[in-house]
Amino acid sequence: MSGEAGNSTRRLLFWIAVAFSALVAGAVALVTLIVSPRGFLRLLGLAGAVLTLVSSASMLRSWRRAQRLSVPALLVSAGVSLASLVLYGYFVPLRLGSLVWLGALFFGALIGAAWGLVTPLRLVRGIVERRGGLWSLALWGGLVALHQVLVVVLGSAPRTAGLLPVAATGIVAGQAATLLVSASILRSRRA
Repeated sequence: MSGEAGNSTRRLLFWIAVAFSALVAGAVALVTLIVSPRGFLRLLGLAGAVLTLVSSASMLRSWRRAQRLSVPALLVSAGVSLASLVLYGYFVPLRLGSLVWLGALFFGALIGAAWGLVTPLRLVRGIVERRGGLWSLALWGGLVALHQVLVVVLGSAPRTAGLLPVAATGIVAGQAATLLVSASILRSRRA
């Protein structure tokens, strides 16, 4: 098997494994929700802790290393962020008004767009690569730390801290959109 065909097969197998894992996790979550709503919330908390640890390891592993910029990965990231926001909104209803939600989403999108603009991109053999920098590591770590500190110091996050997931969804969307546009411009300049 040639190198390019092997990479393509590995990528396909990876996405199949991700989809299968998501289906299994969804089925387990649905059964837990039906059997025990309290157990479902604990399962969500555990999943959140695991995702935080995996995200931390991934950020530290990939910091300053070139990574292939892929549209599916950006879309999955945005989709997971949106799904998390919907779940968060369902279980922790925020009564702050649509205008406040839209403001937090817009503010997050501006931060995400800035993050996308400072992310270095380069074209290597027709593949767009990006490198994480200190800015991305600091922003990501700062948001996670801010929410955790609020919970630890106050015993629970204040209602306005619930806007952090809304802003985080905006950040992911703004960064993804900016990176997609920047990658498209980079490809068109090299063509």
